[in-house]
Amino acid sequence: MSAGSAAARALPREPTAHPDADPGPAALMDCLMGFVRTHALRAALAAGLPEALGERALSAGELAAACGAEPRAMLRLARCLAEAGALVQTADGRFALSAWGHGLRAGVPGSARAYVEYVVDHVVPSARHLPELLRSGRAGAPFERENGRDFFAHFAGDPAAGAAFDAAMAATLAAVRAAVVEQDWAGVGSVVDVGGGNGSLLAALLDRHRHLRAVLAEQPHVLPGAARVLDAAGVIGRVRLQECDFFTAVPAGADRYLLARVLHDWDDGSALRILTAVRAALPPHGRLQVVELVLGRDSGWTMAYDLMMGMLLPGHERTAAEWRVLLGAAGLVLERIDPAGWRGSILTCRAAPTGPGLRA
Repeated sequence: MSAGSAAARALPREPTAHPDADPGPAALMDCLMGFVRTHALRAALAAGLPEALGERALSAGELAAACGAEPRAMLRLARCLAEAGALVQTADGRFALSAWGHGLRAGVPGSARAYVEYVVDHVVPSARHLPELLRSGRAGAPFERENGRDFFAHFAGDPAAGAAFDAAMAATLAAVRAAVVEQDWAGVGSVVDVGGGNGSLLAALLDRHRHLRAVLAEQPHVLPGAARVLDAAGVIGRVRLQECDFFTAVPAGADRYLLARVLHDWDDGSALRILTAVRAALPPHGRLQVVELVLGRDSGWTMAYDLMMGMLLPGHERTAAEWRVLLGAAGLVLERIDPAGWRGSILTCRAAPTGPGLRA
């Protein structure tokens, strides 16, 4: 062996992936670093990173200049986001938005920006009180401990927080909106959106199906914002805005009812009261469509989401079997479950002929 070849063999090499003898600690650390990735997404939004990139690729230095950031810190953020999948790093070291990273941009179809802001700003702080949920078993207790009042009172009483919540809910509904809108509505003349929030789902539905007329049934403080959304969409002439306490009664006689991301906010007793009110309003030919997650269809993500809901609200996510029991107790029969967008489902129900108490 020559001296030259020995020297060549002694040169340092690029590091390779570490072959962990025991993958357990590595998996633990991967799980633990989830909070860093969460906050990295929020920091990227605050810095304007998604808009700076747009459809192009930039070096970390160029990205730092565009965002007014320190170059080394931007490199660290970009590398973390690339590892998380929000960015991709090109062969020459530049960074670009990934396919789903484009959803962090404002104003693009399917943007999740508002939901990221809502989760980090208004949900994550309650996570430190998760032991309170474990101790008491009372869903929603962590949020109350963090904010001094329950979830709905907080967002109703703080206009800025309420606007952030409404924007986030509109963003999450965007993932299932297409599935709802693109159903067969040919034989349907009227629809009631129960707890329809800011009206974004109804706006898309009425814009796509010009023959429909609708009722948005909501709390009084929500209706003015919904009116603006529906007016901007040019469909408000076909919508009646109606104050509603969905625990007691909802507008009667429509061909189809929607409960989109409503029931998971409530425990079984409260959800049953809502469903019973809808059942009382539902004509024999009518259908109720419940838009929710179904636990177990994507066990890793939905189980984590269910725990997050327990930090915030009295409700919880439900399995298909739990949905059948709850709906049956309200006098409803679950006809089918269809996928709806990203990890959502549409549960289509009809009235049971014998009324409340029937088990489907």
